[in-house]
Amino acid sequence: MTAIVYPGTFDPITNGHIDLVERAAKLFDRVIVAIAYSEKKQPLFDLEQRTELCKLALAHVEGVEIQAFTGLLTEFVATCDTHITLRGVRTAADFEYEIQLASMNQAQVGNAVGPDAIGETGIERCYGPLRRSRPFTETCR
Repeated sequence: MTAIVYPGTFDPITNGHIDLVERAAKLFDRVIVAIAYSEKKQPLFDLEQRTELCKLALAHVEGVEIQAFTGLLTEFVATCDTHITLRGVRTAADFEYEIQLASMNQAQVGNAVGPDAIGETGIERCYGPLRRSRPFTETCR
């Protein structure tokens, strides 16, 4: 069974988030929406409210699990029987930020790989030109 973790604060969940989950659900058996608690951010909704909003917004998508988490993403992913995370990329600046995150995850866990993009036809390597509004995945095993 293949799984992917989609982490974020989801404050609140948006149509863009829902689109990425729907697209990932076509490629993976399980999509784990990991709702982060963050002391640094001051969310509009508390963790419980964000969790409930995600459950409501994604009830129509098969194979989706909603889980709240605290602590490091790499530690959470290790508990999910997967090593793949999904990240949304809107701009080149987002892409650069995600490259840095993937590098930090690799340093922390030892063998992260990425980035990839999930396009309309599946997962593609994304070291070339950035394609707007394609979800970004990083492998952090």
